[in-house]
Amino acid sequence: DREAYAPLSDAQWNEFSGRVMTESLGHEIVSQCRLSPLDSRCNEFLFFHGVKPQVADLIAENHFDISFASKDGMFGAGLYFAEASSKSDEYCQPNENDEYPIIIVRVILGRPNYVDAPKPFDDPGRRALEHSCMSGSCHSVIGDRIKVSNTYREMVVYDHFQAYPHFILWYHRK
Repeated sequence: DREAYAPLSDAQWNEFSGRVMTESLGHEIVSQCRLSPLDSRCNEFLFFHGVKPQVADLIAENHFDISFASKDGMFGAGLYFAEASSKSDEYCQPNENDEYPIIIVRVILGRPNYVDAPKPFDDPGRRALEHSCMSGSCHSVIGDRIKVSNTYREMVVYDHFQAYPHFILWYHRK
């Protein structure tokens, strides 16, 4: 029953610690930039991805490459995105001008595998999470660290075709 998964209902999002923080901002950005609208039918959103400056340039030129995903990530070897820029900022490093890059990425979550386990790398396990998405039963993982440790949610996809880097946002920290 696909209607139960995409788009997710308000009740379902509430069980997942609330709606995506970037949802309304994402719609505003694509509208102002005259990009194709985000498609709620497949749970498509704009998220943040923090990187080193040289990696930001490579992603902008070549898109995401899943072969560079760390197999030791909390939710397995996937591409990790955040709805909070402060979460992505943890992974940023400055260039020679003390500018930090965050990539604004269009991501399709599709049918998410929601995980609120304290140690998802053990239970259900990294490979189980990867397999849930690569087998077709799910398309992404929503790791709810808000519920577990009062930090951030992480959105993970295991297929680079689900993530399109739209912009590199360069900023200075104060």
